[in-house]
Formats: sequence, C-alpha cells, structure tokens
Amino acid sequence: MKKFLFAFIFAVGVTSVHAAAPSSLTLSQLRTHVRFAVKDSNSDRQRYTDTELDFLINEGHRQLFKLTWPSMNGLEIAANLVANTTSYTITDEYMQISQCDYEGKDLIETTYKALNAKFPHSDWQGDSQGEPTHFYRRPGPRETLLHVFPAPDSASTGTLRCFAYITANTLVNDSDTPFSARDQWATFTDGIIYYPCYRVFVREGQIEKAKEYLRLWQQTIAIVQGFTGVNPTGQALGYRPGLSGADNLRQ
Repeated sequence: MKKFLFAFIFAVGVTSVHAAAPSSLTLSQLRTHVRFAVKDSNSDRQRYTDTELDFLINEGHRQLFKLTWPSMNGLEIAANLVANTTSYTITDEYMQISQCDYEGKDLIETTYKALNAKFPHSDWQGDSQGEPTHFYRRPGPRETLLHVFPAPDSASTGTLRCFAYITANTLVNDSDTPFSARDQWATFTDGIIYYPCYRVFVREGQIEKAKEYLRLWQQTIAIVQGFTGVNPTGQALGYRPGLSGADNLRQ
C-alpha cells in the first residue's frame, strides 16, 4: 500500500507540474528538492555536500539531452557572409547542426574530404566563388568553425542561418537554470530531480526506492521524447534505460 501511494503521489506530481507549465527551476531549487526527497535537509547533519549533489544534477541534465536531443530548432546560429571568406566562427553550444540556409535556400551538407575528391587538382577553397550551395565542418566534437562552398562572391554577402541541436549547459551558479534558460523547456526541469535521487538511493543500497525514482526518470525521458517526437540518435521513442543488476550498482 505504501509503495502504491508513493508511486501515485509522484505520478500525480509529474502530471500536474507539466500541465501547469511552471518557470524553470534554478540549480539551488533543484538541489533543495533533491535533499527533501532523499531526507537530507537537516543543515546540521547533511550526508551530501552541495558539490556532490550538483555533480549528480548536472549528470542528469546531460543524460536527458543525450537520450532525447530536445530541440531541432533549439539554437539558431547566424553569420554574415564576407566575400572570398569560407570559414566562420560559431558558438560551441550545440551537439549537431541540422540545417543551414542562405537567403531562404537550403545548403547541402558535405565534407572536406568529398570536396577534395571532387576537385583533386585545384585550390577549390580559393578558386571557386559564387553563391554558397554547400556547408561543412571539420571532424571533431563541437567544432566552432563552419565552412561554406563555394566562397561567397561580392554579390553573395547576405546572412547564413543554421539550426542546431542544443547541448546541455553546465549548472554552476545557484541561479543557473537547465536548458540554457530556454522557456519552452522550463516545464521539464522538475524531472531532472529524479536522476540524482535514483543515484543516491542506489549508493545507499535502498534499491526499491532507487527503482521507483528510476521509473520516474524514465517517465520524464518518455515525456520529453513524446513532446519533441524526434530522436536523431535512431533510438525508438519508447527507449528506456534499465536498472539491470541494481544490487551491483552500490558505489
């Protein structure tokens, strides 16, 4: 009966919070909620430091991004094209660029290797000029240079726009909020609480509570996946991480 009541209370809590669309929780508020849930609110005898809980909160934040890739158009990158210039510095706050367009026309994504193969005996970076039709990035995570081909000529110096999957911002200050403070994701910040609670209960050997919080964490992932409707990693929207070997996770 206690287990059913526990599950019911938190299920209702998730539903009502998402329906009310609250403002985003700050790092300090997330930490307070975690302490309350794991019964570590007594400031005189706390089992976990703020640093330890902040680490778990940020880990949950990053995991939520990795498992859902929250927004195809979550980040818009703009660059003003300059004649005879192929490389442009962009932000590193993205996982992957999904689309680029110039003056309303979609650019085709290509690679440096493909362009070299197509133009093996020419300085294609300097010789070719005109309206850009392709874009590419050098290999490497969160590359901050975006390249276009061909190099813009004097008549092609408009605005290049790109859309990217945003990456998880690290929560450092008490006032920091998840999802880079994007209001459209504020309703999901409460779900981040469940991950550190799950980790704490596993560490303390309270496996039944850990399983319950894992279920709530999985529910949060499913809700976010259902909201976006897209998971570019190729995983089905019903994907769930498991608690396989929970008894061995105490660490």
